[in-house]
Amino acid sequence: MLKFLLKRPRNRWVAGGILLALILGIFFRFYQLDRKVFWGDEVFTAMRSSGYGVAEVVDRTYTGEILDLADLQQYQHPAGRTWENTWDALVGNPEQAPLYYLLVRGWAQLFGADQVDVSPAGLARSIAIWRSFSAVVSLLALPLIYWLCSELFTSRATGWIAIALLAVSPFHVLFAQEARLYSLWTVTILLSSAVLLRTRQTEKGWWLYSLTLALSFYTFLFSGFVAIAHGIYILGLSGWRWSRSVAHYLAAITLALLLFSPWLIVMGTHLKQLRRNVAHLDQDSFQLPAKWLLNLSRLYFDFNHGPSWINPLTYATLILSGYALYWIYRYRAKRIWLFLFALIGVTGTVLILADLLLGGQRSSVARYPIACYLGIQLAVARLIAYKTLEWNWKKKWVIGFLALLLIGALSCGISSQAELWWNKGLFKTKDNLKIAAVVNQSDRPLILSNASIERVLSLSYSLKPEVQFQLVKPLLLTAPPIDRDLFLYQASPRLRRQLIEQYRAKLEPLETESLWKVTLRKAQ
Repeated sequence: MLKFLLKRPRNRWVAGGILLALILGIFFRFYQLDRKVFWGDEVFTAMRSSGYGVAEVVDRTYTGEILDLADLQQYQHPAGRTWENTWDALVGNPEQAPLYYLLVRGWAQLFGADQVDVSPAGLARSIAIWRSFSAVVSLLALPLIYWLCSELFTSRATGWIAIALLAVSPFHVLFAQEARLYSLWTVTILLSSAVLLRTRQTEKGWWLYSLTLALSFYTFLFSGFVAIAHGIYILGLSGWRWSRSVAHYLAAITLALLLFSPWLIVMGTHLKQLRRNVAHLDQDSFQLPAKWLLNLSRLYFDFNHGPSWINPLTYATLILSGYALYWIYRYRAKRIWLFLFALIGVTGTVLILADLLLGGQRSSVARYPIACYLGIQLAVARLIAYKTLEWNWKKKWVIGFLALLLIGALSCGISSQAELWWNKGLFKTKDNLKIAAVVNQSDRPLILSNASIERVLSLSYSLKPEVQFQLVKPLLLTAPPIDRDLFLYQASPRLRRQLIEQYRAKLEPLETESLWKVTLRKAQ
C-alpha cells in the first residue's frame, strides 16, 4: 500500500506515521459511538428521519398527560411511519436538504433502530445505529481526498499525507460520530471536486459532474458556494473569457439545478418557514476573529479548550496554514492555487461578509466552512509532501508532520473518553448527565417540564425506563400527582410561578440550574 514511500529508507518514518494515523482514524470513528450525549440536533435527525415533525410531536405530548419513557422514545424511531411521513417531516424544514435524512432512515431500519427499546442497552444501541451511518460514510472521504490530490497535484505522496491528516483530524472525527449530515457533505464536496478536475482534463463526463453536484445540493444547501468556486476555477483557467470549458460547466450546473429543482420548489413554497428556521443565525456573535481562529485550530488539535488566543498551538496551526497557502501561490501552478483559493474563498467570503454586513454568527459556526477547511488541509498536505517526501527533504519537516499526527490522534483519544464536547451544544445539554443521575436515583420519578421537545428527548436517552414525564404548554393543564417524586426540568418562570401560587409548591434547586425537586402542598 505504501510501498512507493519505502523505496527510500528516510521515508519509513513518514510511511509508518501515515499507516498508524489511518488505523487510529478508522478506530476513533467507531470507538464508543454511544458515549457522548445524544443532543438536540441529533434528536431532530432521528425525529425527522422517522417521519415526525416537531409540531406533530409537541401536539401529541405536551398535553399534561403522564407519559412513559417509551411514549416519548417512539418519536425517535420509524416503526409504523411511512417514507411519505418522512418526506412530509422534511418538507417542514426546507433549509435541510433531504438526502442525508432519507439515507439514514434506511440505515436505521436496516440495522434495527426502527423499534423502541428503552432499556439502557437499547437506548445506547439506538444512538450507535443513528451515528454509525456518519462514521461509515466518513471513511469514503479518505480515498476521495487521495483521488482529489491525484487530480489536482498529480502526486501520490500528497494523497497519502492528506489521508493521514484527514484521518486523525479531531474536527472530522467529531462529525463522523454525529447523527448529522456533515460527513456526507464532506464526501460530496470531495467527490464533485475530483470529478470536476478529471472531467476538465478529458472534456468528457460533464454529466457525471452534474450528478455529483446534484447529490451535494441534496445534502447541504451551502454546496451552492462550492459550485460557484468550481465555476470561478473553470473561468479563471480560461483566462476569464468564454471557452468550451466554460460552456460545459454552465451546461453541467444547469443540469444539476434541474435535478435539484424539486427541492428548490419545496424551498420556494415554504419560504416563510425557511426564514423562521434560520432566524437564529441572525443573532449577533461577539469576537468573530477569535472563533475563526479556534475553529481553524480544531482541524489539527482539540482539547475542548477555551479562548484560542491564549493557546500557542493555535498560532502554530495558523502559521502553518498561512504559510502553506502562500507557498502554494508562490511556487505552484495556477491550476492548483486557483482551485484551492476558490474553494476556500467563496464560502469564507460569503459567510464573513454576511455577518459583517447583516449581523449574525454564520461564519463562527464550525461546520459551515467545511469547504474552506478541506482547501486548507489540501494546501498543508501538499506542502508537507514536498518538504518530507519529494525534492526538498528535511528532517525537521518529518518531525513536524509526525508531531501533527500525534497531537491530532491525542485529541481524538481525549475526546473519545468524554461524554460532552463543544460540538454538542454545551449550554443546552451540559447538565443532562447530572440531571439523569439525580432522577435515576429516585424510586418513582416524574419529570414535569415545558422545555423544548429536543431537550426533553435528549435527556430521555440518559434515563432509566421507569422515569415518566408530564409535559405542558404553556399552562399547567392538570395537577401533578402528589404520590410521586416530582422533578421540574428546565421550566419557564411562568410555570414555576404557577406551581407556587396555584399548588403551593416548594421548589428546591438541585445540583444543576435546570432541575428542581418539587414538593406539592395542595392537590386539585
